[in-house]
Amino acid sequence: MSTEDAARPVIPATMQAMVLDKPGTPLRLMALPVPMPGPQEVLVKITACGVCRTDLHVIDGELPHPKLPLVPGHEIVGTVVRTGEQVGSRKIGDVVGIPWMGYTCGTFRYCRRQQENLCEYALFTGYTLDGGYAEYTVAYEKYCFPLATQYAGPEGAPLLCAGLIGYRSYAMKGPELLDAAIIFAPAGELVPAALQSVDKGPIACCGRNGLSAV
Repeated sequence: MSTEDAARPVIPATMQAMVLDKPGTPLRLMALPVPMPGPQEVLVKITACGVCRTDLHVIDGELPHPKLPLVPGHEIVGTVVRTGEQVGSRKIGDVVGIPWMGYTCGTFRYCRRQQENLCEYALFTGYTLDGGYAEYTVAYEKYCFPLATQYAGPEGAPLLCAGLIGYRSYAMKGPELLDAAIIFAPAGELVPAALQSVDKGPIACCGRNGLSAV
């Protein structure tokens, strides 16, 4: 056995997964084959997967046409243990995050405009692709994000959805100072950050449990 082969992780033939057979029914714990990655995919051993409200919408049948049977979950943190033959930027041992958006065509107008979230052929993790309520999952290399060490555990999982939404909103606002800021999180340290982001004479609203302070 070569040194390279000895360093490869041992991958079992089967895994435990929580499976949705039909919307509106409880998830079932099942033994499933560990999936093989396609040419542009990686196999990820899952460390943690968060529970997002969207997952509950899928399970409750409030989003149409899910893949069935389905492994839900799209706030995934894990480690790459196998790569497809066309994968170039991810390697075995990389810690990655897998978000809601799981695939886009990369060809037509929205993808060419860097508006992949509008892609007509998009697929979504834990909805139209199997997700992270399992021991392993496969994901397209393009939609696996490298994670720093401090986000390599369960604490990093919510960043793959709520964190990305917040960052995307922040990135879209531009460099201009704001007229107002709203803080939803009950964290006092956000108040100075909000005040630094607003122009003169601003409104900074702190809202929690139905109460607001300005």
